Amino acid sequence: MRKLLSAGFIILIVLVAIIVIAPYTFLPGLLESSVAGNLRDQLGLKERPAVDLESEPPLGMLSGEFDQGTVEIPDYDIGDGMLADKVTINLDAFDVNILDSVTGGELKAKEPPSGTLEAELSEQDVLKIARARVEDFPVNDVQLEEGRVLVASEVQLFGIAAPVSVEGGLDARENVMTFTPGQVEAFGVPLPGDVTEALLGGTDFEYPLSGLPEGTTVTNLTVNKDGMTLQGDVERVALG
Repeated sequence: MRKLLSAGFIILIVLVAIIVIAPYTFLPGLLESSVAGNLRDQLGLKERPAVDLESEPPLGMLSGEFDQGTVEIPDYDIGDGMLADKVTINLDAFDVNILDSVTGGELKAKEPPSGTLEAELSEQDVLKIARARVEDFPVNDVQLEEGRVLVASEVQLFGIAAPVSVEGGLDARENVMTFTPGQVEAFGVPLPGDVTEALLGGTDFEYPLSGLPEGTTVTNLTVNKDGMTLQGDVERVALG
């Protein structure tokens, strides 16, 4: 009898130990791996994204309560083959059914969580977009500075190719990135009105952000030195 009680006590201790250490050891990795695999398949990614799910305190994970989560996707196609350097999705708090998730092999969220999205593009990315979209004038280079974009082009003046600089701004509305030119100069001097008008009309462009995850609405575009950042909201991210 004592042996049975002793064995039962040991089993109980082991079970308690497993319950206590699970949120700190294998359970997070198991759930994160499941989410990464599902997102890879849903978004058509070549590799699994980096997933980090957090619960505070960690024991809250046992009841399926997650305070936040982060998904990082490198080289993500935001539309028409253009790869953003990195896309980050920050998930709001959400609840999951732990038992169904563990036994079913994939995370079962009670309700798909929402969150925010941030996509980082380099200066070279914007240059590729401009060259693909501007047809009337050559785009020799693009320079990004705080809050503005400088497009280097050229025009024929008296039979000579003259370098010109078109200054404008980037914006994103209804998931379409738009470049709106505002000023044209050559050698630091404003060009004649007819040339300026032609350049302003020929260097503007739009680029649909059709590759963003379903449910994404871009709310802001920030131009920084050597790069730009898209920010938006994501509704009902399907984790499983």
